[in-house]
Parts: sequence; structure tokens; C-alpha cells
Amino acid sequence: NCAWCENGMGPLGQDLKPALSGWGVHPPPLIEPLLCYWKATGDPEALAFAKAFAKGIMTHARPGNVVQINPDGSFSGHMHATLHAMWGITRLGIETRDPQYIEFTRPICNFILSKHSAFTGWIHEAVTPTADSVCNSGETCGTADMMSLVAWLAQADSFMPDQHFADYYDHLERYMRNYIAPTQFFI
Repeated sequence: NCAWCENGMGPLGQDLKPALSGWGVHPPPLIEPLLCYWKATGDPEALAFAKAFAKGIMTHARPGNVVQINPDGSFSGHMHATLHAMWGITRLGIETRDPQYIEFTRPICNFILSKHSAFTGWIHEAVTPTADSVCNSGETCGTADMMSLVAWLAQADSFMPDQHFADYYDHLERYMRNYIAPTQFFI
């Protein structure tokens, strides 16, 4: 089974029909909350729904001009809007110990690390600049998404040994030390 939302992560009107928005092209970040619900309740339908959403993203099931992940991990669009859904897929792989989810998201992480991150924790706002994006700006939410992605990927080392997943902890530490900690303030 696979699932997708007709309007992606775009808004719905009061009539529960998709409203016009540029956010509709991005995959909705539903997998992580479904996993939280599953972990809290043990409800097998929540886990099945999370797997169906992951499969929908992984197999490009959603029709139309929407953000799709290429085999090399590349994609276009807004960084946070896309990565938030991707680290949910990574967590799904850890929680179920199913390598297919890890193998899908690892190239995404490596794409961001090689093309859109200064390796300091600063993450580009958009992979492909649009009229609404500021090309040389970063967003802390994108950094937080990458921290979640690398933290979950690093845990794959426990059941996928010899693939250097624990190396991703270096990025987590670097993002915390170089970006998150210096941006905090005290009153």
C-alpha cells in the first residue's frame, strides 16, 4: 500500500479542499507524528499508515509537478519542507530496523552535505531558488531537520554495521557546536 496527500503539505480551506499555495508541491511531514503516535499507543494502523506514506514518497506515487527525490538523493524545492518528511522516513527505518528506508534517505543526506551545507550547520533555505526564496539565506529549521536526519542515520550503525553510519554523529556535533549554540542568547 502507498499513500499521499493530494495537496502535499499545502493548506486546506474550511471546506477541507486544497487551497492555493506553493507548499502543496512538498511531501507532508506526517511520518514522524505517525511514528510518535504508534510508539505511544501501539496502534498498528499508525505504523501501517507511516509505511504507506513512506512508500508513496519513495515510489513517486503522487502525480503531478511535485517534489520528487532522485536516485542520487537530489531534489528541488524548499529544504525544510522536504527534509522534515525525509527524516521521518529515516526514523521509520530505525524503528522497524528496515534498511530500505535508510538506503532511501542516506543519499538525500549526502546530497545536502555535498551541495547545500557549509559543513558548519548552516543549511541553505532552498535547493532551487524560487521567487519566494532568498538565495543566500539559511533557516534554523533546515539545520534542525539535518540534525534529526543525521542523528537517526547514525543509529543505523546498530543493525547495518560496517557502513560507517556512526560517522554521521560528527555532523550532529558540528551543527550543534557551530550553528545552534552560537545563535542562542541568555536574558
